[in-house]
Amino acid sequence: MAQNLPDEVLKEILSLSTHIPDEEFSFNDDPNPFGQNPRHFSLLLLVCKRWLRVATPLLYGVVVIRSTAQAQSLADAVQANKSFGSFIKKMRLEGGFGQSPRTFLSLAPNISDLFITLDIWTNDSVSGLCSALQQIEPCRLIISQRHSIKNAKARKLRDALYAAVAHWKHLDTVEYYNELWIMMDDDDDYEDDSTDEYRKFTEALTSRKSLTLKNLILPDCTPRFMAAISQITTLESVRILHGTETENMKTFLMNHPKLATIVHYPSHTRVNPHAPITSSLLRTEPSSNAKPFRGAPATMSDTLWGLIFSYATSFYEPLSNGHNIPMEKKRRVATAISISSVCRSFHEIMQPRLYRIVLIRNPKSLKLFSELVSVNKDVGPLVLISFSQC
Repeated sequence: MAQNLPDEVLKEILSLSTHIPDEEFSFNDDPNPFGQNPRHFSLLLLVCKRWLRVATPLLYGVVVIRSTAQAQSLADAVQANKSFGSFIKKMRLEGGFGQSPRTFLSLAPNISDLFITLDIWTNDSVSGLCSALQQIEPCRLIISQRHSIKNAKARKLRDALYAAVAHWKHLDTVEYYNELWIMMDDDDDYEDDSTDEYRKFTEALTSRKSLTLKNLILPDCTPRFMAAISQITTLESVRILHGTETENMKTFLMNHPKLATIVHYPSHTRVNPHAPITSSLLRTEPSSNAKPFRGAPATMSDTLWGLIFSYATSFYEPLSNGHNIPMEKKRRVATAISISSVCRSFHEIMQPRLYRIVLIRNPKSLKLFSELVSVNKDVGPLVLISFSQC
């Protein structure tokens, strides 16, 4: 039955479960999206050999390393099968992780997006990561620094990273998320770790020989810093996340009209240069012409599709406290509605899953659900779990 489904279609179905949104990959706040819910993507590989073949590139497409054990497992995997490393497109490293990064980074030539944290504690090791940074060529670098950590290992990683930035040939976007980076006004001669930090960062950017850097995303900026990075003639956008446009900066930008067109403060809403261009999709009703698994017994095809859809649209967050229920539920429900709109049979399979868990958050939602149940008698028996916060 499943053999009749093209690999391309199966890949699209499985990607619903393995996809990690870019806003999660680059997330730099609390709570960490990768520390809340267990993600068992690897279970897809255990279904059959065909799923293993189709889902393996999806599993390795975005790699998130949060522990030394995970780093060692990835190193062992890519060493055992070199092709696994070529599947890696995005890499998020939330630590140093000893010698393992040297192994898997050297075997991952296609990394385009790299997330690195400079919050390195004294019991961590960065030697492997530092030695491997020169072996990759990312297009996008995301630097995270949320704590004021001052130790030799943190400085070693920072220096190695900035040295790599100066030599990477394809780097076009740098995002620096540093909550402690307070840039001093140009009239103030005070020197501290923050000014030293952004001075080293500036030197790394301006010493680049490759003319590829186009986008900068920074926590703050001063005229002195802006004057330094103005040497980068390829810059197209400088986005400031938290700072305010001071009088000195306004004066500076008035005297540099070309820079004024690319500097965007929070009050000047601009589209993230890395955000994909999307268009509104027309909502379609189920089509009666399509028939998945045509020729296969209906009970078998419905069962298989039901398992796939359950995995893609399952919603367990209300069972745990502290999770972002509205965002996660909205994403899961949107996926369920999209699947339900493909064809009539998909619509019938998805109906029980759309109403399996009902979350009533206010009197208005209670009223709407009551009206729905009274109009459609088939909905009530589909509800297995109901949550009320009225």
